[in-house]
Order: sequence, then C-alpha cells, then structure tokens
Amino acid sequence: MRKLGPGSHFGEMALFDSSPRAATVKAETQVKTLVLSPQSFAAVLADNWPVTRKILGELSARIRALDDQVF
Repeated sequence: MRKLGPGSHFGEMALFDSSPRAATVKAETQVKTLVLSPQSFAAVLADNWPVTRKILGELSARIRALDDQVF
C-alpha cells in the first residue's frame, strides 16, 4: 500500500485501456477528486504536456519498480 498526497492521481490505467481498475483507494481525510471520461482524459493529455508528463513518469516508475521485483 502507498499513500497519495496533493496532486496525486489514480485510475489512469483503466482510462488508457478500458480495463477494470487495478487499485482501490481509501481516503483518510476529506478529498476533492476530478472524474474524467476516457474521452475527456484523452483531451487533457493531448492539450496539457505537464499533466501528460507527470502521468507518464508515474507509469514509468511503476514499471521500473515491478521490473526490479521480477529481475
């Protein structure tokens, strides 16, 4: 389990490939969330490089961590 903080994101994998979500999130405090449809998510990525880069960086970090566990 890992803790997310301000500006964190979750659920993006399901938006990329339309598969069921791979994580469960539980808030310890009140939070505000933004819910996007796959089409809206794609538009945000197309129009906002800083957001796209942050998400790609997080996905790359997750892949590297899994790679370290396997090999």
